[in-house]
Amino acid sequence: MEWCGYEDLADRLGPETIVLHLAASNSDVSDRETAMRVNVEFTLQVARQASQARVATFVFVSSFHALDTSNRGAYAESKRAAVARLMEVEGLNLVVMTLPAVYGATWAGALAPLGMIPRPPARALFGLAKALRPTVDVRVVADALTRIAKEGPRESDLILSDDLSHNVAYRV
Repeated sequence: MEWCGYEDLADRLGPETIVLHLAASNSDVSDRETAMRVNVEFTLQVARQASQARVATFVFVSSFHALDTSNRGAYAESKRAAVARLMEVEGLNLVVMTLPAVYGATWAGALAPLGMIPRPPARALFGLAKALRPTVDVRVVADALTRIAKEGPRESDLILSDDLSHNVAYRV
């Protein structure tokens, strides 16, 4: 796997390339102008370069926030606008990967306080939280990206979340 900065992007893209576009002005930003500039215009700039280079796949990572059309926040609206505009880019083999909160082996972001308590109660609290809010393990995301890299995309819209069928709190 190789990576490069944006200034070298055009020279590094080719038909065998998969672009994973994660760059975003996150949901903690309320400035609509910044969100639109970063999440829409910058994304389109990268997508157009990818299209011109005929990359194999352009994976745009969006958020569950954008699925709620009543969410008028700058982040959600900018993500929806980006998807709409990306669909207009000719020759772009687009996959929109929509994710809820992503977690891994350690607690980070809003889940960081769980790292301050012993692991068994932290896991139990997280199980309760997962029953109330969608989440996805980073390994599920990695597996989906690996599948896309090996087999090509099966669908253009990919919504990932954890399987809650074994979550006791969810089933109750």
